Amino acid sequence: MKTNFNLNLKSTTPLQALEAKAAKASAIAMAKARNAKDTVRPKTAKGKPKRLSPIETSLRQLQRAVEGWRLDGRKATFERAKGGTSACAAINIYNSADAAVISRRYVFYPHPLDASRLGSVAIYGADAKETLESITRSGFIFGCRIRQATLEFGRRPFVDVKFSKF
Repeated sequence: MKTNFNLNLKSTTPLQALEAKAAKASAIAMAKARNAKDTVRPKTAKGKPKRLSPIETSLRQLQRAVEGWRLDGRKATFERAKGGTSACAAINIYNSADAAVISRRYVFYPHPLDASRLGSVAIYGADAKETLESITRSGFIFGCRIRQATLEFGRRPFVDVKFSKF
C-alpha cells in the first residue's frame, strides 16, 4: 500500500494562523459535543419566538392598551422604569390645558414574592378617595381583578391596589 504525504515546506500560511484555525475548529467541535443546552443559539427567522415572562407580557398589554385610549383631548403616555426604582412601569395622563401637568399617574410594581409578575399599582391624583371608591365598587382595574385597595398617605395621598393575579 502506497501512502502519499504532501510535505510542502514552503507554505504561504504562517504557523500561528494554522494553530489558531486548529484551536477554533477544536473549540467548535467541543461545543458541539457538549450538551446543546449549554450553547447559546441565535434566534432564527423560522424559529419559535422568545417566551416572555408574565410581567413582560402584562407590561406589553398595558402599553398597547394605553396607545389605544381615547381621552377627550388629554394625552396618555406609557413609560418603562429606569434604574434606581423598584417600579416596573408608569402610565401618565396629562391635562388637556397644560401638557406638563399630570392629572393622574399609575405606577406598577412587581409582586413582592414573585418578581416575574405584576403585584400592585399605585394611583396618584387629586381625587384619591373617589378613585378608591370607584375601584372597590368595580372590583377590577385594567381588566384584572383586585385583591385589595387601600388609601395610603405619603407625600400626597394615593390609592394602593393589589392584584389578585395579573
